[in-house]
Amino acid sequence: MNEETEPSISRSVVVTGASRGIGEAVVKAFLAQGDRVAGISRSGEAPDGALGLAADVTDPDALAQALSAATEEHGPIEVLVASAGINRESLAARTSSQMWDEVISADLTGTFNTVRAVTPAMMRARTGRIILVSSAIAARGGVGLSAYGAPPGGGGGAAPPPAPPP
Repeated sequence: MNEETEPSISRSVVVTGASRGIGEAVVKAFLAQGDRVAGISRSGEAPDGALGLAADVTDPDALAQALSAATEEHGPIEVLVASAGINRESLAARTSSQMWDEVISADLTGTFNTVRAVTPAMMRARTGRIILVSSAIAARGGVGLSAYGAPPGGGGGAAPPPAPPP
């Protein structure tokens, strides 16, 4: 796109896991393009310029409230970046069921909750983009990353397939 000849189009973007790491960097990148960004994190913190919203992606009701606030402030969500996740390093033999459940809940179920919450409005609008942030650990593995490496393999199927061409 040529900035001199084509107007900039500001999109309504929501990023989960926005308070740090990849999510924070993604928020900053969209803001730099002039997009309207809502950053969701458990703390409600997001980079300057973004609408910070507090919600845990494992809580569908809290997530729905945050997404509603984002829509009210910035209009219909056009882009979702699901990047919320946690890591609990532990060898498989030492990974407790509670630790496993925490990681699966945040990294896999949280991604599903987020996609499920935004998809109906995107389908009605017949437009939208969903970006799922994952880890290469699913493909290559890693010592002490049993729980962390499982959700990326399952998360890829959480987003709806692309719409067929008209």
